[in-house]
Amino acid sequence: TTVGETSAADGSFTLSLTPGVWTIVARKSGYADSVPEVVTVSTRDEVLPAPLRLTPLFRVDGQVRSSVDGAPLAGIRIEAAPGGEATNTDAAGAYSLLLPAGAHDLTASGIGWTTATQSITLSTDTTVDFVLDPAPIIWTLSGLVLDDASGQPVDGASVAIEPGGHRLSTDASGAFSIALEQAVYTVDVRAPGYTPVQDTVTLSADLFHEVRLAPAAASWTLSGVVRRSGGLPLPGATVVVVPGRYEVGTDGAGAYTLVLPEGTYQVTASADGYLPASASVDLMADRSLDLELSPVPPSVTVSGRVVSSADASPIAGATVSLDDGAGAFHSAVSDATGGFTLEGVPPNSSWVLKASAEGFALHSEMLSVQAADISGLEIRLDPLAPTYHVTGSVVRASDSAPLPGAVVAIDALDLSTLTGEDGTFVLEPVPDGTYTVQAGASGYASSTATVTVAGGDASVDFVLTSAGGSFTVEGVVTDAESGTAIEGAGITLSGAVEYAGSSGPDGAFRLVGVASGSYRLAASASGYRPTTVEGVEVDRDLVLDLQLDPDPEARFQLTGTVALQSHPESDWPGSTVTLTGPVEDTTLTGTQGTYRFENLPRGLYLVEVTREGFVPAEATLRIDGETVQDFVLVEATTPPAETPGCGCTSGGGRGVAWIPLLLGAVVWRRRRVQPRARRSDAA
Repeated sequence: TTVGETSAADGSFTLSLTPGVWTIVARKSGYADSVPEVVTVSTRDEVLPAPLRLTPLFRVDGQVRSSVDGAPLAGIRIEAAPGGEATNTDAAGAYSLLLPAGAHDLTASGIGWTTATQSITLSTDTTVDFVLDPAPIIWTLSGLVLDDASGQPVDGASVAIEPGGHRLSTDASGAFSIALEQAVYTVDVRAPGYTPVQDTVTLSADLFHEVRLAPAAASWTLSGVVRRSGGLPLPGATVVVVPGRYEVGTDGAGAYTLVLPEGTYQVTASADGYLPASASVDLMADRSLDLELSPVPPSVTVSGRVVSSADASPIAGATVSLDDGAGAFHSAVSDATGGFTLEGVPPNSSWVLKASAEGFALHSEMLSVQAADISGLEIRLDPLAPTYHVTGSVVRASDSAPLPGAVVAIDALDLSTLTGEDGTFVLEPVPDGTYTVQAGASGYASSTATVTVAGGDASVDFVLTSAGGSFTVEGVVTDAESGTAIEGAGITLSGAVEYAGSSGPDGAFRLVGVASGSYRLAASASGYRPTTVEGVEVDRDLVLDLQLDPDPEARFQLTGTVALQSHPESDWPGSTVTLTGPVEDTTLTGTQGTYRFENLPRGLYLVEVTREGFVPAEATLRIDGETVQDFVLVEATTPPAETPGCGCTSGGGRGVAWIPLLLGAVVWRRRRVQPRARRSDAA
């Protein structure tokens, strides 16, 4: 049974309850629900031992865009932790959440995009935007390694894939398989007794690649001695032979020996403190090849500190470089003490020394390097002049409404920006000085103002008047049956010139700068039949509201998550979700407690969630767009007591969606995707 009451001006309330166990919860728009209080009502009046406290909620909104082209991303899931409050971005990439004060981690994720997380501490309404990178495309590279002579599989063959350093071996059937990002790869396959094979494959879809290994040809011995300049043997040198990358170290006498299949090879010897040496050899019989290594030429070290010229304080993170103008380049980054070290600089050479750091002017000077190390070099960077912001707003003269998309510029600084949806703008960085600021928008006469920046931020506002011969066409797009606003409807005004736009969250659209003339106005939206208005005469500002008829053939999907309160996510699969309405269906929640119903016609539906040991939950939904419905089930602590004639229990039983919410037994969250529509009254 559910009993509700509105609190008085002083916050007090009185509930008339029958004897039994009751859960008391307070809720109000803009606040988080109070902590549930469980009371046992007997034959006397009860007073709660402590007041029910409501925690204010703050709005977090923002936009999610692609890092590739800056386009808004729709359908991206934004989830807050702790708490699990979540929503999806709309067609404009925008989202909005109500969260309590405190620390939160906001995570943005979506199919085909990498996941991003930002941490915030909430004490007021705030904006958090995300920029997501495309997720890498993954394909499967699989294949077989076979004996070229017999066609039999080669067990234990080594398969090396570059780039990436991937290493795997074939199984008893000669098969191998690996998941890789879309790219071009080199596949190197080898096995004892066989000649190695190296292929190049382009992975742009799942690919099967067969490799046939030929029995190895005759083997020959390659040996020799690695010497240093002057003819003395060089122990511990490394000898590498390619193709195949055979590797061996020289012994105490500088000697090496390798047994290789017949072929042509490149032999390279290297050692610390020496320049590598290489030679090519055709191995058709046993061969001897000696190599001589020359010492690495001497070099010097240049070190010092980067400091501010204003107060000699160290500058961390400064980039210091030497450039000879002929392709030689050395660089280092200063540490917390401003110190830097450039190593391997050739002696007796001349360089351009450069140093740069954020907030400081670039420093350049000539540096002559002799045979000795240079230390204690001090580079002094001049701080840049401080800069500030110029802020303000642009509104229409006709009704003082904000004018989004207006261009605001300071030509003297080559700075410009566009006003936001609320008509505001920010220009930065602006140093001290007096500037002319200009604002303009399509269909409006431009305006200028003078602003002086002197040691702090400055502001300036603009009021733009309509240009002669241009007008505004605006209105609201609604559902013809329910009257609810339709967001994201495409609006086209076609005539001698075509104007286009889309409706916002409240269904409103606005086309500005429309030249006078006769037009055809058209509107369309997903799940609705398009509509047109012919013969629209524009000779003044017009308000034209449009209604779209729902498309009876349109189909939608219902998705969501069923979570178990105080249970880990690994326990969430396995809840039963039953759908009743124009379509009836039942499913079980899967990984992470998710469920999905597809191909649903519009209409009123009942969603019921059950699980053994938990209080059931249900919600009544009107589905006329892509819909998300989440549930949180609470573990049943005592068997419910039947109440005759109502089919519900005093401890919180099955009912329409708002009953479990009031009793604190079940929490559910509903989120809507385009187009927006109103919940049913029961929901």
